[in-house]
Amino acid sequence: MTRCLQSEYIKFQPFYKTLSRFACRFSLSCFAGIACLATVSLAACGPIEAANTAATDTATVQPSSSQADIREAVSGTYIGDPSHTYVGLTYMHQGYARATLRVDNVAINLAFEREKPEDAKLTVMMKATNINTGTKKFDIHLMSADFFDAENYPDISFTSTSMTMKTPSTGTITGELTIKDITKPLTLDVTLNKVGQHFRSKADMIGISASGELSRTEWGLGKYAPTVSDKVTLTIEAELAIPVESKTE
Repeated sequence: MTRCLQSEYIKFQPFYKTLSRFACRFSLSCFAGIACLATVSLAACGPIEAANTAATDTATVQPSSSQADIREAVSGTYIGDPSHTYVGLTYMHQGYARATLRVDNVAINLAFEREKPEDAKLTVMMKATNINTGTKKFDIHLMSADFFDAENYPDISFTSTSMTMKTPSTGTITGELTIKDITKPLTLDVTLNKVGQHFRSKADMIGISASGELSRTEWGLGKYAPTVSDKVTLTIEAELAIPVESKTE
């Protein structure tokens, strides 16, 4: 049986060798063809991708520089964009987690003179009913007499009284915060994020972040303190622009 198989193998050995050489050449040809197609495809895509990238770059808003400079801002009255301006109120809830309330539809403006940046006047106006917890039941409770008593005291405001520059992009703003007709001083640390122009309207713009800590009991909001923290961090995030028709420079 073994001799028979050996005999058959010897008989067909030339055929096996020819088949093996053909298979090897066929595989190499296929590999070369695939490599060629890949090269052609990459070459064809290159200019298209470059063109698309160039087109995208022209429509992309430039990121803010790492060091904004208030001395580059244009003088005028800057009005906050309601779509990109909000106030946050953050506090520790029973020591377990930090809760954040958001105030929407904030009206904010900044009167600014480049030659006298520390004379800038910041005004922030809010409605108590625009405080949003994300939970309707909690919203209703906050509007009650236990907290903001929004029916009798609908307005919340902050008006600056002084400003101190520490660097061209940082400083402090001290002002008067009024809640439930109680007015007390509050100091905010302020960072100038960017000075520039709106990418479509070309209106002169600035962006600011501000934050400060207050004791809510001082404004008649002391329900459940200190079980729920008395300390509240107030933050402002705002994009402001000078309306094009009122531009002064």
